[in-house]
Amino acid sequence: MTKRTQFLLSLFLAVTGAIHAQQIDQAALQSLIDQQIGDDTPGVAVGVVYKGEVVFEHYAGFANLEYQIPVDEQSVFNIASVAKQFTAAMVVDLSLQGKLNLQDDLRTYLPELYKAIKDPITIEQILTHTSGIRDYCDLMAVQRNPWWRREGLSNKTVLKMLQKQQTLNFKPGSDYTYSNSGYIVLAAVVAKVTGESFADYSRNWFKSIGLNHTQFSDNYMEVIPNKTTAYANWGDGRWQIYPMITDLHGDGFLYTSLGDMLNYEKQIQAAVLADQNSWKATSQQALDLSPTGYSYGLEQGNFNGQPMIYHSGATGAYGAHVARLPQDQLSVFVMNNGIVDASYLATQVLETIYGPQEQGVASPSMPETLGAKPKESSILGTYLLESSTEVAIVKRNDTLFREIKGANPVALEHFKGNVYKYTNGSGLAVAFVPSENSAGKFDFELYHQQIPMRKAGWLPPLEIIPEELQKLSGDYANAELDSKMLVRYLGENQFTVQLKDRALEAELIRANTIRVNGGYILTPQFNSDNTLKGFSLNYGRVQNVIYTPSAKN
Repeated sequence: MTKRTQFLLSLFLAVTGAIHAQQIDQAALQSLIDQQIGDDTPGVAVGVVYKGEVVFEHYAGFANLEYQIPVDEQSVFNIASVAKQFTAAMVVDLSLQGKLNLQDDLRTYLPELYKAIKDPITIEQILTHTSGIRDYCDLMAVQRNPWWRREGLSNKTVLKMLQKQQTLNFKPGSDYTYSNSGYIVLAAVVAKVTGESFADYSRNWFKSIGLNHTQFSDNYMEVIPNKTTAYANWGDGRWQIYPMITDLHGDGFLYTSLGDMLNYEKQIQAAVLADQNSWKATSQQALDLSPTGYSYGLEQGNFNGQPMIYHSGATGAYGAHVARLPQDQLSVFVMNNGIVDASYLATQVLETIYGPQEQGVASPSMPETLGAKPKESSILGTYLLESSTEVAIVKRNDTLFREIKGANPVALEHFKGNVYKYTNGSGLAVAFVPSENSAGKFDFELYHQQIPMRKAGWLPPLEIIPEELQKLSGDYANAELDSKMLVRYLGENQFTVQLKDRALEAELIRANTIRVNGGYILTPQFNSDNTLKGFSLNYGRVQNVIYTPSAKN
């Protein structure tokens, strides 16, 4: 196996502060990485920056399996959604130059979008995923024509799709849903403000900060020097090329080298230390004001009790992860072309430096206001997460458990007020709150320090009335997506739902909620006279897509 390691300091580097005088053991880090790379596998590049200096940089595996080209300091990877921080940084940079205002309405720059939406949709809301703009990946999944299957899919095609959207997931600023579409829109705003294509403007912008091997690609056939090939292994022992056939960029598809990214980490650390009024410092500090834990292409969490800024990305077989511990001025960057989970490896690197994360949760993330402790009998039952996952709260041998089909049960322990914590060390906590739809019952809210709060609604027992369910059968359409849907009632609580050319099994799981195989959720909508108005469809990062009856019904 060909590997290349560059040691930039002596064998050990003493680290002070929150690292508690432990040492960055470079040999241990190298061993950690090498154990995950086979003799004939795709590769990985891993680096650590501490107090403005690159203290570890390691390359292993192959950039190209056909020609046995090893990963090295020249290798260029697609870092997927880790690229969002750079699109955001360009927007922030332009705002500090006075060329745009983060509180401006999107339509100030792109008046052709969302003409039916009267509420302002601000640039800052798009940066923080609070705009309500639906994710194009999931919109295309609703069309049953996924983005990765569309050769030459471009930003222009996505923007045309968004032009047809007359509604949003939610009122801008009222909620949070991660949206790749938002960062495609931001790339268009940058192009509008600068008068250049986003790819051209960003290429020069990267060069201006010394990232000479970094570029967004707007042409999948483009020759990018030293670009690694992405490979996937579907369990049969054979590596296969995972083709990237889209021209999307801005939300991802940033090609870069580890050296460039470590250079950038050094710049970020220096800017934050200097407390400069610069886009580099502003992009980090914005997280402190974010109620969602996401801001400007970065997320906020913690590692072993200290604040952490991070983001992960995966596109096809490419993966990347950046983790910053500002308190210690330490950053970890991982990128790969198909062999490891970049996020997990970044966590392993941190644990090799700091020691294993503490188990158990003394103080889980909780709601701002606590409620009274509910009676246990009132919270037993089945709940439905927004992801359509059913969660059961049961009691066995005087202990409450969370049960999910296909997963191990987890015991719950009362913490404070209406909050219970998971006892498996995951950091999760659940708060039981009065149900929005079922009087006298509870819904619950799921909390964690590193993910947005998630809700689950009480699932009442099903009442099957075949005559009423038969009325849901029919043909429906959505003009925003040029999509048709056929709903057929089969009896009991069973349906089939056809999107495009495939009929999917579906079942009524609660009053007025149909779960469709593939992750779709349908909710019938009724007029004031109780006649059927249509269906609201939810899927992943897409909410409230309305299908109305076709004329032939």
